[in-house]
Amino acid sequence: MYLCQKGEFLWNLVWAEEKKYHRSRSKAETVYELASDGIPTMSSSTPSTKMLVQEAVSVLRAVDSSLSHILSRMKDLAKSLTEYTTVRAMSGVGEVLAPKLIAEIGDVRRLHSAKALIAWAGIDILL
Repeated sequence: MYLCQKGEFLWNLVWAEEKKYHRSRSKAETVYELASDGIPTMSSSTPSTKMLVQEAVSVLRAVDSSLSHILSRMKDLAKSLTEYTTVRAMSGVGEVLAPKLIAEIGDVRRLHSAKALIAWAGIDILL
C-alpha cells in the first residue's frame, strides 16, 4: 500500500486550496497521523511474510488454473450450440465473450425480436 510522505500530503492540501475545495489543515494533519499510525506493516524479510506471500501466490495460481479450465469448458460447450455462430458474427464478440453472452441471455426464443433483446439488456437509449 502506498502511503505518501507528510510533505506530499500537505502539497495536496495546497492543491485543494487552489481548486477552492473545502479544507481544514488541522483535520488533514489529524487524518494523516491516524493513518500513519494505524496501518500495521511487517518487514518483507521475515520468514512469516515470505510464507504468506508464497501462499498467496499459490492460491492465485490455483484460482487462475481453475478459471482457465472453466473458460475452456464454456467455449467448448458454447461451440456446440446453434446460436454460437450468430453471436460470434456480432461485431466485437470473440470466442471469450460469445459463451458469456449466451450464458447470460439464456434461451433467446423467449424474446420475440432483436429489440426485445436490446430492451432486456437495458441498452436501448430511447427507453
